[in-house]
Amino acid sequence: MFFRSGAGIRDAEKQSPIGRATWVASSAATTGFCLFVLLSGCAQSPLKKAPPDAVASDAIVIQDDWATALLSRENYFQEMGRCFRLGEKASQSLTFMDDLKKFPESTNVLKAFSRPGSSSVFLVRGDSGVCVAYTQGGFPIIPLSAFAKTIELKGLPQDVSNDWNKQIALALARNGKVTVKYVFPNNWSAFVDYWFEQNSPRLFYKLQDNFAIDNKNQRFDLQFTNGLMTSVISSQYGGPKNSKTYF
Repeated sequence: MFFRSGAGIRDAEKQSPIGRATWVASSAATTGFCLFVLLSGCAQSPLKKAPPDAVASDAIVIQDDWATALLSRENYFQEMGRCFRLGEKASQSLTFMDDLKKFPESTNVLKAFSRPGSSSVFLVRGDSGVCVAYTQGGFPIIPLSAFAKTIELKGLPQDVSNDWNKQIALALARNGKVTVKYVFPNNWSAFVDYWFEQNSPRLFYKLQDNFAIDNKNQRFDLQFTNGLMTSVISSQYGGPKNSKTYF
C-alpha cells in the first residue's frame, strides 16, 4: 500500500517514489500491525492479490467528506479495530502498537496504522481518526473535502465543481494518477495533474504551464468545460509539484 507508517508525516515522506502499490503479507502476528518504517521485525513479501477488504473498481463510492471518529483513550483501539474489521477482543490486542500517554498529540502530527491482511489505513490527527479504504489496485479512496485548497476553479458553480472532483477522485482511486483538461469558453485550456505517491498520505497536484488554444498533442484523461469558468488557480506555486495531506 502507499502509506504504512506509525511515524509522523515528515518521517513517512522520507520514502516517496512514484509507483503502484504492492500488497504485502507479514510475518507479524495476525492481531498485530506492520509499521512500514518503525517495526523492523516485520518481514514483508508481495501478495498475488489484494486483501479481501480492498474495494473493487466498480464498487468505489466517493463521499463528500471523511467519516471522522472522535477519539478518546477509551475508544482509540476500538475505532482502530473497526477500521480493520476486527472484533472487540482482537481490537484490544492492538494496544501495544501505540502509547496513549501523549494522546491527543498535536494536530501537526499525522499518524497512520495498517494491519497485515487488511487494505485499509487508519489515520490519526489530534483526537480525530479516519479509516482510509483502498482499492484492489492499491490506491486510496479520498472524499471531495480532500480537494479543498488545491485547485480552484473560478466562476464555476459549487455543484459543478463537486461533480468534476468526484470524477477525478474516482479516476485516482482506480489509477493513482489523472491528467485533467479544463477548457474555457474561448477554447483555451489548462491542464492539471493529480496523483498519489508511495508511503505518503498526500494528494499531489500540478497546474501545467502550457496554457494554449491548441493542445491537440497534450495527453489527458478527463476533459471538463463550462461556460461560467473564468480561470484555474493553484493554491500553491513553485516547484515541480504541490501537495496537501488528504486528512
